[in-house]
Parts: sequence; structure tokens; C-alpha cells
Amino acid sequence: MVLESWAASLPEDGPEGDSYEWVMHEEGSLLELDWRPVLKALNDDLLAGVSRCRMARKFHESLVNLVFDVAERFSQDRLVLGGGCFQNAFLLEGLMGMAQSRACVLSLPQRVPCNDGGISLGQAAAAVRQWKG
Repeated sequence: MVLESWAASLPEDGPEGDSYEWVMHEEGSLLELDWRPVLKALNDDLLAGVSRCRMARKFHESLVNLVFDVAERFSQDRLVLGGGCFQNAFLLEGLMGMAQSRACVLSLPQRVPCNDGGISLGQAAAAVRQWKG
């Protein structure tokens, strides 16, 4: 919530596409997201005196880019979002904006809370799917 607040407090005059870069490694069907470049860039910005608001904004933009990079990797044009992180309005608005520009459909919970209240429903759905084979 603090990062969201910092990111949202920065005026919208930052450079376009100002974000940290993720690295994805692929071995067979396993996709690994490497956080090290993001952490190094955050540390570099910290040492360079970049404001915490700018770093929080860049981090949020990085997460938005990551979601769509992974979706693109798996050729998905429809994403179902759930989990407490989507209570973050700044992150959700970024995802919605990116979805529009990429002609991607986002689905959000309507009758189930997106936070921990929906975990058991997801677990039940996974169990039914596994049970049905």
C-alpha cells in the first residue's frame, strides 16, 4: 500500500515506458522470472538519489509490463486477475490501460473478493479440475 501511494503521488510527467527490466529464462516448459536485474536497478536508483516515488512508479510499470510479457509468451489475449495485489488501484489501472492498447481482455472477480477471501474458491476449482483429469 505504501508503494502504491508513492507511485500514485508522482505526477504523470515521467518518461514513457520508464520501468525496470525483467529477465525471463526458459528451460523446456519452465519459465523463470529473474528478479536480480530489477533489484540491481532499484539499488542503482537508490544510490543515484532517485526519489522513492519515481522508483515505486517504475516498479509498478515493471509489473504491468511483466504481466503482458508473460501473457504474450504464452500467446494469451485474455487474462483472469485475482489476488490481493489487484486491490492496488495504481497497478490495476496500469493493467487496464495496457490491456486496451494490446487488445487484451481482462477479467476480474465480480462475486468473489480478489483478496484472500477468494483463495479457497481457487483451491476448490483447482481440485475439481485435477479430479476431472
